[in-house]
Amino acid sequence: MNMRTKLMALALAAFPLTGNLAAEDAKRFDAGIAWSLATDNLREITKSSGASGGYNLDFGYNGKLAGTTVPTRISLGLNNFPGDSVNNVKTSLLGYQLAADLFIESGMKNLSFVSGVSINKWTKKVDPAPTGYDSAVKGTKFGARLGLEYQASASWSMSAMLQVVELGTDAKATKGYNPSWVQLGAKYHF
Repeated sequence: MNMRTKLMALALAAFPLTGNLAAEDAKRFDAGIAWSLATDNLREITKSSGASGGYNLDFGYNGKLAGTTVPTRISLGLNNFPGDSVNNVKTSLLGYQLAADLFIESGMKNLSFVSGVSINKWTKKVDPAPTGYDSAVKGTKFGARLGLEYQASASWSMSAMLQVVELGTDAKATKGYNPSWVQLGAKYHF
C-alpha cells in the first residue's frame, strides 16, 4: 500500500468517528439510487454515445464529525456504467465506492452543500474480451464529490452531485482517464 493510499484510508477511517446525533428524531441510515449523466471522459471510456452514463446504488451511515455539529455521511456504493456496443464490442465500467461526505448549510431551509472524498475499485469489462484481457483496473483509485442535497421530508432527500475519480491510463500510458459524471438521485432515510 503506497503512502497516498494509506493517507486516504486513514482520512476515511477517522471520518466516521462521529458523536451521537444531536436530534433524537434524526435517522442514522439511508439507502439511495441515482441516475448518472456521463461527461466526455466517461463516454470515451465506455464508448457511450448518449448522456445517460448508468446508475448508482448506495447505503450510508449519517452522523456528526467527531467533536463538532457538522453532519457527515459514510457510504458504500456501486456505480454501473454499461456503455454502448461499437463494432460489436461493448465496454462497461463497474465500480465499488467508499465515500465520506460533509454537509454544509446553504442558508436555505433543508438545502445543504455536500463535499466529500471517495476510494474506488473499478472493473472494466470488454465483451467479447480479447484473449488474455484482464478486466481489473489495477489499484485503488481516489475521487472527489461536490453537490447539493435537499431534505424533502424526514425520510426522503434528493441530490445532485458531481463526481470525479481516477481510473488510469490507456494501453500505451499516454492518456490519463479520470471519469466524471453528474448523478441525480433520491435517498430513503431510516
